[in-house]
Amino acid sequence: MATRRWTGGLVLGVLLSLTVACWPVGDRVWPRADSRPEETRLEVRNQNFNEVVVYLMPDGLRQRVGMVSGLGTETFELPRHRAQFPGGFRLLVSPIGSRETYVSETVYPGQGDTIVLTVTSRVRMSHWHLR
Repeated sequence: MATRRWTGGLVLGVLLSLTVACWPVGDRVWPRADSRPEETRLEVRNQNFNEVVVYLMPDGLRQRVGMVSGLGTETFELPRHRAQFPGGFRLLVSPIGSRETYVSETVYPGQGDTIVLTVTSRVRMSHWHLR
């Protein structure tokens, strides 16, 4: 009978020591289940009176991103499959009610970058930069 108590106590002691040994120590940060890579953002500052439609152009194909009202600012989140093209992409700005357009040079954003596109009153003078 004493042997069974001693064996039960030994098993309990081993389980307790394993639990303590496997417990995280210090300031270890565990990845959260909802953590995901940062998206690339496109911030459009429209200094034109007309509303503009903004497109991405990977390989010359237009993909609509969204619309920005006249003299307004909008920020769009670009999913990774739209923003991380190996050959980069161009930005196309098309004002509503105008034939004038702007096509940027090739953009190669990194993960989590923000592309700041400024549409000027003369659309063809628009410019962009990475932040």
